[in-house]
Amino acid sequence: MAISRAIIILILATIFSRHSIKNAAAVENSELIRASIIEKVANFIEWPNPSQEHFGICAFYDTPLLPALETYYANSFFNEKPIKVVTFRNFPTLSDCQIIYLSANESSRLNAILKGIQDAPILVITEKEDAVSQGAHVDFFVEDNRLRLEINRTALSKNHLQASYHLLGVARIVE
Repeated sequence: MAISRAIIILILATIFSRHSIKNAAAVENSELIRASIIEKVANFIEWPNPSQEHFGICAFYDTPLLPALETYYANSFFNEKPIKVVTFRNFPTLSDCQIIYLSANESSRLNAILKGIQDAPILVITEKEDAVSQGAHVDFFVEDNRLRLEINRTALSKNHLQASYHLLGVARIVE
């Protein structure tokens, strides 16, 4: 309970300290919070040594959260690499992605994404409850006015990723 409160406070503090009021005005705060969750989850994932020049967060071009992703991650870094938001129409260029984000209404694309990434160390994060049962690595959603996380440790392992015990402690785990 205390860890989840601490994560929410950290998310809010990060949003308001890293982004100007001008940028935040262009996107609703709730969308910025949702965009920031991707980074917060990524911080608790053990990643293999990446060789890319940037850290890519990939999303479909019509993802409703795209403006918030672009605003939140503008001029941001992850593990000392610049974050690049990559958009695609059909299927991502996997070499550009460390994370693939799917909104709740894009769940029909999940199977194709999972087939495409096979065992590459790419994290799939969705906003659809129970998407982890279908092979997504992490999903988050709001239930009873609270943020909920679900994690599929088996899927993470298949893609050579591992969640820290801190993240596992605040999530429902699906095998």
